[in-house]
Amino acid sequence: MLSHSRFMAVLAASLLLAGCQPSSDKTASVTPAYTLDQLTADLAAEPSATKVLQRWCIGRGLMPLASHVTAQKQPAGKVPSETLDYLHPSAGYDIVVRHVHLMCGPHVVSIATLAYLPEKLTPDMNRQLLLTDQPFGKIVLPLHFERRRLAGDSKIPQSKMGETPIEADSPPKQAILINRALLTTHGGQPFAYVEEQYQRVLLNDPLQSFSHGTGDRTQN
Repeated sequence: MLSHSRFMAVLAASLLLAGCQPSSDKTASVTPAYTLDQLTADLAAEPSATKVLQRWCIGRGLMPLASHVTAQKQPAGKVPSETLDYLHPSAGYDIVVRHVHLMCGPHVVSIATLAYLPEKLTPDMNRQLLLTDQPFGKIVLPLHFERRRLAGDSKIPQSKMGETPIEADSPPKQAILINRALLTTHGGQPFAYVEEQYQRVLLNDPLQSFSHGTGDRTQN
C-alpha cells in the first residue's frame, strides 16, 4: 500500500497533468475566420450586406461596439445601362442613382453603386436617403426585401491585391470581391440594382483598437 505522503504526491502529480491537457469544452471561444471565403458565404446568406459589414467591422475591431456602418455619399454619375433590364419605373418616375463609400470608423470597407426606384419606397425612406448617412440596406429593412445575385461573385486574386492599407482620404482601389444583385420586395417586385466592391481592409488581422478595454466601448 502507498503511504499517505506517497499517495498525496501521486494525486498532486495527476491533477497537475490533468490541468495541462487541452480543454475539450465545446463552449470554448473560437476566433472567427475573417477570410474571403467566409465573407462570400456571409454575404450569400444575408439579404442585407449592411448587417454583414456591421458584424465584421465590430469583430475585426474596425470600429467600436456602439458604432454603426455609415454611407459617405459620392458623386452619383449616370444610371448604369444594365439597370434598365431590371428596373422599370412607372410613367413620370425616374431611376435614382446613389454612389457611396460604406465606412467603418475611418475605414472604407465597401464601394457601392445603387440604382433604385423611389416610387417603391416610403416617403420617410426617401427622406432618409437624402438627408442622412445611413446605408441603403438599413433604411429599406422594413420592406423585408430579398436579394438575388445576378452573377457569380467576382473574387480578386490575392496577387493583385494592393499592399498599402486603405485610408479614409485615399482612393479605395483594393477590391477583393465584387457583387452584383437585384433587391426585390417580399412580393418579388424589383426596386434596386446594386454593385458592391468590398475592400481588402476587411481581411486584415483583427485590430485591437476597439476590441478591448472598457474605455473604448462607448466611443462614437
